[in-house]
Amino acid sequence: KEIGDNDPRLMGGYIKNILDTQLVPNELEAFTEDEIRIKVDADTFNGRFPMAPVDELTLGYETLWHNMVKTMVSPEWSCWFENKDTEDMCIVVGRKIDKRMV
Repeated sequence: KEIGDNDPRLMGGYIKNILDTQLVPNELEAFTEDEIRIKVDADTFNGRFPMAPVDELTLGYETLWHNMVKTMVSPEWSCWFENKDTEDMCIVVGRKIDKRMV
């Protein structure tokens, strides 16, 4: 099925492309119309730019992609990172009530 309106796979494909271009190993755990889950090694994700503080880099990408999905897909979609402080971090695009947007 093609990617259409209000489909998180548009943002998931964009994030996957960015990670692949920056040579960050990643694995798609879910790539459906309902949810995107991309597993990445936190050290590799954060370690590719040694001059940037780790927490600022992670927060920067999370904020960027969170706001992008609201523009590229729909305001009801969000992007967030799970398990930021563990080895296997997960980038998620899904429907989530964003209290900042209400």
